[in-house]
Amino acid sequence: MWQEGLRKITHNNKMNNVCVWTNLMKQTFASGKTEKLVHQCLLELGLPSEKNDVIEPLDFTFDKFYVLYHKLCPRNDIEELFQAITQGKADSINIDQFILFLNEKQRDPRLNEILYPLYDEKRAAEIIVTYEQDENARNE
Repeated sequence: MWQEGLRKITHNNKMNNVCVWTNLMKQTFASGKTEKLVHQCLLELGLPSEKNDVIEPLDFTFDKFYVLYHKLCPRNDIEELFQAITQGKADSINIDQFILFLNEKQRDPRLNEILYPLYDEKRAAEIIVTYEQDENARNE
């Protein structure tokens, strides 16, 4: 049923027969970048970077994938948002700034405040404890 629903909304007949993995690879790694840039990024990471080279799975760690992903698909919007919150004066945000961000930027203002109350220090701290990986930043 899921597959049929997707096929109905896909107007390009050629796309109906493309492997999902192939599509994902094209979107993730190409993202409008030239092959030369991709090869250069691979070279900078110490990975095989010629056209027909093969990357050994053990050499392609998650950390290397993460760096490659950010080189090919930078998220400048996140950096701009962070700079707006801190006004460029800090390397991290405090809990008050985080609460303000959650309530003013992240939360849908149309939500009912009784059913979906505004974020407070307790809820913000729960989010930080759950998702912040750096223990020092979490404790700050």
